Amino acid sequence: MTNAEEKICQKRAYIQLQLLPVLALVLTIILAHPKAALSEPALMIGDPAPRVALNDLAGMKTTIPDSFKGKVLIIHFWTEGCSSCAREMPSLESLSAEYKSKGLIVVAVNVGQQKDTVSAFVTKTGISYPVVLDPESIAARKYGVLGLPRTFFLDRAGRIKYKILGEASEKTLKKLILKIL
Repeated sequence: MTNAEEKICQKRAYIQLQLLPVLALVLTIILAHPKAALSEPALMIGDPAPRVALNDLAGMKTTIPDSFKGKVLIIHFWTEGCSSCAREMPSLESLSAEYKSKGLIVVAVNVGQQKDTVSAFVTKTGISYPVVLDPESIAARKYGVLGLPRTFFLDRAGRIKYKILGEASEKTLKKLILKIL
């Protein structure tokens, strides 16, 4: 081995030794992240939707998916400070109005916020579809929600047909709705 090749090998070994602790730390953080430990196993397409009972803004109990049997259900997990969530909600409002007569129901599940904050946001944006509160993130954990927005599409039998992590365009939402209706 030439002197230059030997120096390259030494540099590679040095870099690898420096990166190993960093990679171990990153892996430890990922595996030990508290939200990951508190969430349920990931829901798969075709799985039955987990049953959760939550209060709406009027204090009435809504049980997802039981309260919407026989309907196509969109469950939209969100928070007031999430800009992607806020941009998606007018599209969900429009699609809810357009396809309600065909059996579509949209339910917005607010994660971790107080009723007053949620009510003010709903009033400001003019959302007319049901909004329920998940102040302790129980529903979010059951659905394996680690990031927002998170949207689940359920068929009339209450099974998960599609799920979206992050913001989706109205065109994408409509396309998925039409596949289920």
